[in-house]
Amino acid sequence: MPSNLENLTKQLSDTVGNYVSNADASEQREQILELAKAIRAEVETPTEKVQEYLTLIMEMPAVRLFMEWDVFSEIPDSPGGISYAELAAKVDAEELLLKRLAGVLVAKGILKQIGKDHVGHTKFSPIFMDKKGIAWWFQFFLYDQGFVNHHWPSYFAKYGRKEPTNPKLSPVSFAYGKEGKSYWEILEGRSLQDFIIGMDTMTRLVPWKETLPFSWFVENKHLVSPDAALVVDVGGNRGEALKAIREEQDLPADRLVLQDRREVIEQVDLDDPPELRGMKRMAHDFFKPQLVKGALAYFLKRIIHDWPDDSARVILGHLRDAMGPESRILLYERIATNPPSLDIARSDLTMMNLASKERTEDDWNQLLHSVGLVIVKIWRTKETPQSTVIECKKRNEL
Repeated sequence: MPSNLENLTKQLSDTVGNYVSNADASEQREQILELAKAIRAEVETPTEKVQEYLTLIMEMPAVRLFMEWDVFSEIPDSPGGISYAELAAKVDAEELLLKRLAGVLVAKGILKQIGKDHVGHTKFSPIFMDKKGIAWWFQFFLYDQGFVNHHWPSYFAKYGRKEPTNPKLSPVSFAYGKEGKSYWEILEGRSLQDFIIGMDTMTRLVPWKETLPFSWFVENKHLVSPDAALVVDVGGNRGEALKAIREEQDLPADRLVLQDRREVIEQVDLDDPPELRGMKRMAHDFFKPQLVKGALAYFLKRIIHDWPDDSARVILGHLRDAMGPESRILLYERIATNPPSLDIARSDLTMMNLASKERTEDDWNQLLHSVGLVIVKIWRTKETPQSTVIECKKRNEL
């Protein structure tokens, strides 16, 4: 009888064959990665798993430091790479230090060593040059969340081994010595700017544009009065969602509204991106009554998952009070499964640091029902079933 390892190996071989012969093979690619992980789990020892963790503890800070110093950007895209001596001079660092830091990245295949004293790119390293890509989010995340996670033992020793539910007494508040303030009150300076850039990045990368057809806004705009807002992007950061919607659909700019904290809107006004000109920009606290009444859609992109249920009810309640008979709240959120995927599990612990959580479909139904809202439809795609747009309306309007 074939062993599990043999079965997995055969599945991998068959899937690789389909992947090579299929031009559109994204599904096979995911299967290959999962099978490769399963094969590794079959042969890896517990000791090797711990050793992997030990390596990650050093690997990730080395990557972040090289990003901070622009090391990746100074490595030329050429077969010969660059000497450690020349690279050290370019980034104003000691050659021996640079080579030691690079050692773990070479060993892990992030960089490659050429000969004895040169280093070059691999297929993985150029992503760390992009200051507006997902690697920038990694840089912020490692510093911010890594710092908070380091304080978990002390936090739970003080507050008990239970779920954090108070945003002002969260692991984040505790770690930064700011108990009595939420994460959003703590963010400032460079951390705030890095967070804003990170949110822009995630807006571009997450598949929300594929989840909800933008034609929905055009097809339903007749349901509200001609002067009503069509989209209110609540907590919309720098307007990436509105830009994307307007690029695809010819909606009147003056019927699109961007709302966020005052400091974010002030930065948007300072930058004055051409794509947002003509749109209304409003400094708004979503814990206060919504000033834009009767809009077709109030769009919140991963806002509610930042807040525990009590806080979420306040946010949703203000939107409910502003809704007209045909208004919708569109929540771009993940729906957790049991057990959760790795991506959801990671995000859930990130939310725990803010005293919030990722929610299952039952959780969402209960939360929305508690504030007089009901789910009309959950928009999702086959490729990303856990990333959804939850369309809801007032319960008595259904």
